[in-house]
Parts: sequence; structure tokens; C-alpha cells
Amino acid sequence: MKNTASEKKFLFISGSGDTFVWFRLDLMIAIQSMGYKIFAAAPYISDENLTILQKHDIEFINISLERKSLNPFNFFHAVFQLNKIINKLKPLVIFSYMHKSILATGLATILQKDIEVYYMITGLGHLFERNTLLMRIFQKLSLIFFSLSFQNAKGVFFQNEDDFEEFLKLKLVSPKKSYLVNGSGVNLNKFAICGLPSSPIFMTMGRLLESKGMRDYAEAASIVKKKFPEAKFFLYGYPDLHEDSIDEKEIVETWNERFGVEYMGFCNNPARAIADSSIFVLLSYREGTPRSTLEAMAMGRPIITNDVPGCRETVVPGRNGFLVNAKDIESAADAMIALCDPKLRNRMGQESFELAKEKYDVYKVNKSIIERLELD
Repeated sequence: MKNTASEKKFLFISGSGDTFVWFRLDLMIAIQSMGYKIFAAAPYISDENLTILQKHDIEFINISLERKSLNPFNFFHAVFQLNKIINKLKPLVIFSYMHKSILATGLATILQKDIEVYYMITGLGHLFERNTLLMRIFQKLSLIFFSLSFQNAKGVFFQNEDDFEEFLKLKLVSPKKSYLVNGSGVNLNKFAICGLPSSPIFMTMGRLLESKGMRDYAEAASIVKKKFPEAKFFLYGYPDLHEDSIDEKEIVETWNERFGVEYMGFCNNPARAIADSSIFVLLSYREGTPRSTLEAMAMGRPIITNDVPGCRETVVPGRNGFLVNAKDIESAADAMIALCDPKLRNRMGQESFELAKEKYDVYKVNKSIIERLELD
């Protein structure tokens, strides 16, 4: 790739501005160190995370793309916005992730010839899970748009082997420009290994959705509490408007009494929350590669998670935790009971750290991504 210093602009596009800080900041800084001016376009970002981007001289650009909306007018307005932004900035490289932003980027760049466009599939979410008529229509349209988007792509990154193979099977992308990476990685300095509390303290973290396994976690907790009443169960989460949302009020008012689960609300400091726990649980039905699990691994916590795409990559059964069957409350409870043994959770916690260091170190992951980007 040939360019001059004045031309070296790199544009990230996402469906959520907060994810630039949560998942991409280390990658942005690494690319910035190569002489690129970084721009980040998304529909929303919190004031706190906007300040962090500004501190790193990353320019945020607001777009009107609504992540949860199926309104075609909003979508095509965002495509028009992105096209204007791209024509004005003239970035050398675009890196887009999250479903709707990928589709919008694909249409906005369909006539662009001098920009290298890369995509990252960070999980398939509900795309292949729901079987309603509306979701089947949305799925077919999404697959068509994915195929169109990837035609002009320089490369497409996948975070787990299941998604990688699914897209190849559907012939949405060429194998020659498809790359498998180990999630988004985890910063081992920010999430440093630390000792486990002496008692069994379980935690889960995520959006308050049925598909994130929140209710499964609570029901399994109630089984464990009968055998180990001293065990604690924390839930860090936040509401998200979705067809399988769990009412936050229900959790606040009833889950402690019904299940023994303490609701902690939105987690502003994941490292502190993980340090206060001794076992990390994620009973999600599908992920890309869950960052929260990687953070817990980096801090030396054993993992209990479902044997489903994205989640299964984070556990070597018997080494650093347990894989359980999705929606199988008894299976999840059995794994929790096993990790009430302090010797086992300490051994598996150390193995989680070793696995994070070996496979998910953010600097190794970013190095593999940047090598594929072929940046000067």
C-alpha cells in the first residue's frame, strides 16, 4: 500500500461508539503508532468513552444508524451519511464491525475503488436463532447484503471457527480473504492476575437478556445455594430493548429472594468486579468471542460457559473450567458445585491465566490483525 503522511487516515465503523473503547482501543492505538490518523464513526458514545477517545486523539463522528431498528429509512439514511463521510475523509482503510454497520459500510463503499475495506464478524447474535416470519425475512435480506458487502472487501475477520465455517458454507465470502483470529484479545496489564477470594463467589456479566443466559444463571444459583448456602452469586448487567429482554425491575425486586442472586447493576469497573469474584459464569446461547470471559481468564478465574459457538473457544474442559449444555440448568449447577472446591478453582483459575496469556493476549491478537491489514 503506497501513501503519503497526509493520506494516512484509518476509519473504524461500528454500531456502538462505546465498543471502540471497550474492544478496539488497543488496536486503534497500535495502528495510530504506525502514523495513521484514526477516525471512529458510530451512532452513540457515552461522555466517558468519548473523553477517552479524545484523550488518544481519535476523532469520533456521529452517524444515525439505529442498532435495534428495522426501519429501512433509518438504515439508508445512515448509508448516505457514511458515503458522505467517506468521500470527505478519503481514508486509506476502513474497518467495520457489528451487523448493521457492516451492511451499511458495504453499501456506502460499493463504488469505492481506492479504499481497502475490512470487516470483522463479532458474532451472529440472533440472526440464525429466531424463527419468526419477520426474522426469516430479515435473515434472507441480511445474507444478501453480507454477500454484497464482502464482494469489495479486502478481508473479513472471524472471531470463532463456527461463524467462519458458517459464512464459508453459505458462500458469503471467499476463503482467500477470510481470516480467523482469537477474538478481540485481552490486555493482560489492565486485567492482571490476582488471588481468588477464599469462598465461592460466582459472577456473570452482560445485557439482561434470556439469550445471555441470565435466567439460567439465576436458576442454577438457586440449586447450588441449597447445598452451599455460603456461596454468593453476583449479576452485573444492564437493560437492553429486545424481544427476549428481562425486566430489570423483576431482577432488582425478586431475584435475591427467589434465587440468591445479588444484582449489581452496570459494571463500571470490570477488573474490580472480577477481582471480587472467584468463578466466572457465562451461559450465553451464542457469542463471537466474549470479552468478559477473556478478562476473567486473564485475572485467573475458572470459567463455566455453554458449549456453543464463541463460548466453547474459551474453555478447555477439565483444564480451566467446564463446558455445559445450553439451557441445561442442572448441568450448569453441577459445574458450579464442582467449583465450590477451593483446590479445583485455584488450579483451574491458574490454567485460565495461562490460556489467556498463550492464546488471547491483545498484543498477539492485534499483531495478527495488523499483519493481515498489510499497513505501511
